[in-house]
Amino acid sequence: MPAPFRIYSASAGSGKTYQLTKEYLKLALGYPQPADPTGERSFNPSYFKNILAITFTNDAAGEMKERIVGALRRFAQDADDKPDALLTEVAAELAQEQQLPPQLRTAAEWQREVRRRAQATFRLVLYHYADFGVSTIDSFVQRIVLAFTRELGLPASFEVELDTDSVLRSAVAGLLDKVNRDPQSKLLSETLADYALGQAEQGRNWNKLPDELLDFGRNLFNESVHEAVAQLGQKTMADFRALDQEIRTRVADTEAQFRAVAEGAQAALDAAGVTAADLARGDTGIFGYATKWEKRLEPDARANSYVLTTVADDKWYSTKVKSAADKSRVDAVVPALRQAFLDFEELRETTLPGYVLLRALQPFLFHASLLSELNKLVETISRERNVVLISEFNRRIAAIVLTEPVPFIYERLGEKYRHLLIDEFQDTSVLQWNNLLPLVENAVANGGLSLAVGDAKQAIYRWRGGELEQILRLYQGDTDVLAARAREAEMRQLLEGRYYTLQSTLEPRSLAVNYRSEPAIIGFNNDFFTYVRERSVEGELVAGIFAEGFQQEVPKTPFLAPDAAALAGHVELLFTHKDAPAQRYDPTTGQYLPETLPGYPAEATLDYNESTCYLALQLIEQALADGHHLREVAILCRTRGQSRLLAKFLKERGFPIISADSLALQFAEVVNLLVAIMRVLHQSADTLARAEALLLVDKVVRRLPPTPARARHIAEVANDKETGQPFFDELRHLGFDVDEHKTGNLGLYELTEKLIGTFGLLGANAESDYLFRFLDLTLEFSLKYGNNLGGFLTHWDERKGVLSINAPGGTDAITITTVHKAKGLAYGIVIVPFADWTLVPRVDTMLWGRLEAAEKPLAGLPDVAVVRLNKTLAYTPLADQDTEEREKTLLDGLNTLYVAFTRPRHRLYILSKSPAEPRKTTGELPLTATAEPAAAQGPARDVADLLAGYLRHLGRWQEATISFVLNAGNLSKPKTESQKPKTNFPLTNLASTNWPERLRLRRHATAVFDFDEQEKLGELNRKLHYALRRLLSAAELPRVLKQLLAEGFINQQERPAIEAGLTALLADPRLA
Repeated sequence: MPAPFRIYSASAGSGKTYQLTKEYLKLALGYPQPADPTGERSFNPSYFKNILAITFTNDAAGEMKERIVGALRRFAQDADDKPDALLTEVAAELAQEQQLPPQLRTAAEWQREVRRRAQATFRLVLYHYADFGVSTIDSFVQRIVLAFTRELGLPASFEVELDTDSVLRSAVAGLLDKVNRDPQSKLLSETLADYALGQAEQGRNWNKLPDELLDFGRNLFNESVHEAVAQLGQKTMADFRALDQEIRTRVADTEAQFRAVAEGAQAALDAAGVTAADLARGDTGIFGYATKWEKRLEPDARANSYVLTTVADDKWYSTKVKSAADKSRVDAVVPALRQAFLDFEELRETTLPGYVLLRALQPFLFHASLLSELNKLVETISRERNVVLISEFNRRIAAIVLTEPVPFIYERLGEKYRHLLIDEFQDTSVLQWNNLLPLVENAVANGGLSLAVGDAKQAIYRWRGGELEQILRLYQGDTDVLAARAREAEMRQLLEGRYYTLQSTLEPRSLAVNYRSEPAIIGFNNDFFTYVRERSVEGELVAGIFAEGFQQEVPKTPFLAPDAAALAGHVELLFTHKDAPAQRYDPTTGQYLPETLPGYPAEATLDYNESTCYLALQLIEQALADGHHLREVAILCRTRGQSRLLAKFLKERGFPIISADSLALQFAEVVNLLVAIMRVLHQSADTLARAEALLLVDKVVRRLPPTPARARHIAEVANDKETGQPFFDELRHLGFDVDEHKTGNLGLYELTEKLIGTFGLLGANAESDYLFRFLDLTLEFSLKYGNNLGGFLTHWDERKGVLSINAPGGTDAITITTVHKAKGLAYGIVIVPFADWTLVPRVDTMLWGRLEAAEKPLAGLPDVAVVRLNKTLAYTPLADQDTEEREKTLLDGLNTLYVAFTRPRHRLYILSKSPAEPRKTTGELPLTATAEPAAAQGPARDVADLLAGYLRHLGRWQEATISFVLNAGNLSKPKTESQKPKTNFPLTNLASTNWPERLRLRRHATAVFDFDEQEKLGELNRKLHYALRRLLSAAELPRVLKQLLAEGFINQQERPAIEAGLTALLADPRLA
């Protein structure tokens, strides 16, 4: 009988990891599934080997392992009388599911049995830790790839390449290099030349071609569009060139048809002598409609009410036409104008959708035509480097996993999983899920419980391939939608078969109790996102994700208490704007004080960024005054640029911070000093590197403030045109002898060690962590690419933006990070600044649409339509896909907001921009304090509009108000468990070995000692020793020598030496 496939919808703070741990323990400590056909049930302590738990990050996998092993250890080693909530739950549920012997009837007996089982399982987990199946999905996929290297055409030993951009950059360079060097690339040369000429004719910069190709080429590794990319790859460059010409011809023909209609109308007007002044409404009426053919090609330029009234009611005359002669002139052109109107309407209905689509497709035909060439070069470069891109793994195994029988896959892996537990399911890509689907189907079909845990409201990784619809549709039981999304008919058929088996086993469950946040914060989120659902009246996905029942529950305490102020937790919205006063803000009153901010004159104003930074600063100061620690405060931003701005602002004011930039190697001054010295060693004429190095030596090593005289001296040294000698002489004068002639010849790792020691950088600026990470980087590069200094500096320039250290633990500092990196974490106080991000697609957003055969204006078009998202797509066959993409963009913004709003435990501050008064054309209601229904407010443009609309919905909006406290709560510091102080062990020296000296020592020893002669003597002595063991007396010497010679132990050349040695030994009086 099939087992269930449980889909847990786990809201923020609902104990998702706890639930996964509990389910794993129940499977590992229960009876094997399915049950034995004979009915016999026995516990198997090694059953954990049949369970695979998958998550998405190494940190999450590490946490899950730690929790499972920690629980097993507690169960196995703690005393029976020590209470354990998890043990109590596991034992009770195992008993309820008849996974324990029936003779055990009390909770104490159940728990003793679970402890006994845990002891046996814990011992085996420790001894067989490699079989403990908790890993990231990438690790599991890599294991499958390693099992199928021959089928995938991969070398038996390959390296995984994480840096896809470096390979793609090389491919782009190779593609452009073909234009000049490869005589067989004539078609490529012509294509590139046509593109450059086209860009020049349109007044665009064609020099950006490499960057454009690099940006578009990243779609080769984008799992969301991999099927579309594969379909485009089926067409050759010649096909695309022919298609481009066909599109140009069709577009020109359509424009000619519209032009002909307008010219006919204009000719009639000219013949009758009728001008715009003679016709109703002039240029804005029928005259402009019939003569301006370019406007008729704009999808939204429909006939206005003036034109429709003129044609429908026969009101053609303007107010100036009075005489019969004038009316006669107008009457003469009425038939031509009426016909022009009808012709335009017919053309707009029949040809305009295709025209708009072709115009949207044309700009990206060139890029699409080169995808196949780029892909070939990427594969060639990967083979040459003996690497496989990590983004290739899922694509390479998709065909095997979906088509091969599951037992064959398990046979190759060498083990069989009966249970799959998938974490963070909302971030699973379509490819990843399709690769896991057969394994899940096989597991449940054979009676093994499997489950997936996630929350569609926290799906914020769509840009990385995550598809929130998967968990939503599985939770709703609507698998047909998921199967229908496959582009290829064969893939759709395969998926339909898989889902058919899985459909009847789906078992939706919900984890709704929030154990993280205070009741007021939970209540705010429930109310706010209910308002969001009601306002997004046309969004099917929004309605599904924030459906009735999505709200979180408070443990034992309902949100809607009689006195809202009595609820624990503080929620506050703050709105600022450009031209805000440069005055201190008082968080306790929500008002600006008369006191001017330091460094600003009276009556000065702040821009939006400055005002937001100062509001965040004053909220932090208030939290400290209330008794909180800096480590409890987190500032969550939408973008890294905003994080960088706030980090710089707070750091300048003396606050310790932990942020992506504060942890990045490129911002560590000790690392920048090392890189600057390396640049000078590599290229002594690099004046900028000389100046940077000398300035950093003064700042980091000598700790001297800059002075004008010193700056002029550094400029003189740096700008020396002849040699780099003055630079190194200056360093020697300061007491730092780089010994450039010898140092420049060292390997990368030894060079870095040498420079660290020369300048005494260990401990400087409290940046030792960065030094060790930089040492690791030099070692990794040298092992992979060799010790080329120039190559390493190029590698540094390409990768420095993503290289960082891990956040140090136990630091009392403010955390500044992006919302994406804060996912899964919790903080005491959360400040969300710049809460005004857009909820509509950016202007450069791409849509990879699907075209059915009947929808194609040209038969030769591919099934894939690559277009830029814009409002004109609403008039094309891609209208529904355009609407879906816009809704998913809205969800990206809403989910990011949800993740940010569900991080705090005690306080939530939201800093946004005061929304502008809506334009009349938007249909939105004015900003008033009157309560407004959510559905009447219209679509939100951005988060600021959404927040202000929520306050309008509550009837609390006041335009001049800065602060809106939705729940005051208790601002004093909550009781928390005291933390044990952490002991730090500072590293004061870097022990390193002078490898050249060690290597020279062996060369000198070889010159003094003849190791070859010593080896021969050693062999001779061993044979003498063996011969002595065979001798019983001196008289037996001739016999023993003959035996050794006969046995081959010695040869004739060695016999004289052996005989002389033995004779001398036997003559020794001490042996007499």
